[in-house]
Amino acid sequence: MKVNHNPEKQFKKLTICFVVEYYYPHVGGGELLFQKLAEGLVKEGHRCSVITCRLPGAERFDTVNGVDIYRVWVPRWADRYWFTVLSFFPAWRIAKQADIIHTMSYNGAFSAWLIARLQKKPAVITICEVLGKKWMRLNFNFLIGFLCKVIEDTMLCLPYDGYSCISKCTLNCLTDWGIDSKKLFLAYPGVSSQLFKQKSDRMAVAVRETLGIQKDTFLYLYYGRPGIMKGLEYLIRAVPLIKKKIFDSKLLLILSKKPAFKYKEMTNLIRTLRLNNVMVKNSIPRELLPQYIQASDCVVVPS
Repeated sequence: MKVNHNPEKQFKKLTICFVVEYYYPHVGGGELLFQKLAEGLVKEGHRCSVITCRLPGAERFDTVNGVDIYRVWVPRWADRYWFTVLSFFPAWRIAKQADIIHTMSYNGAFSAWLIARLQKKPAVITICEVLGKKWMRLNFNFLIGFLCKVIEDTMLCLPYDGYSCISKCTLNCLTDWGIDSKKLFLAYPGVSSQLFKQKSDRMAVAVRETLGIQKDTFLYLYYGRPGIMKGLEYLIRAVPLIKKKIFDSKLLLILSKKPAFKYKEMTNLIRTLRLNNVMVKNSIPRELLPQYIQASDCVVVPS
């Protein structure tokens, strides 16, 4: 049997349209995940376009590392929710050239699915989590929690052609929901070998010195957005309990100031509890993050 070793002839080069509410230069885990996915596909010879919210100061159209980015104007207030509606016509136009439409939960999911069905193209969705009844136990009032659950339930009722699950928990939740297991696949977010390429004890020591933290102090770290579903308030409330067990301990929070209301809520909670062993630091460049991780004795990561 003759085997064709030429990858150019083995795989069709696809045109992929991503419909996601946030993308580079917006900072976040989901944004980074889709940026690396799209750029990786471009390196493999595929063509990728992204429909996303337009941030203040960002160009309406841009090409970054081979990925065409189309940014949709949305009001500043509740921008991701406006994106659900305002992304439809720009995404419709770009999707005409696509072989596959790929979106994620939650805000781009509805327009992406509808466009895929009307244009008779396959639609894939990346699901980060399935909260179900847990929406009612988050720090929402009853109405908001109920509406969020309805939105999630409606999204999961839409028959996508493929479901990319970032964890086994997500995959199992979708299976329990009743999604056809043949449509589910597990795709863990990758770890950047370039970002975490080597240890640097010297830089870790320098970080502690800059922060004024002694070598023997137990330092535990949280970094990211103070999002509603992150559970940061539970970590902050646990600080006094941790101090009882480890007296010489400090919590370092590298926090984005968005969402602003949660940032304010978390900083107010720290002041209310009079926690003098909690340090809040503004977001840092991503390339510096490994130094702060190495300088810490423990990293607290929301699931």
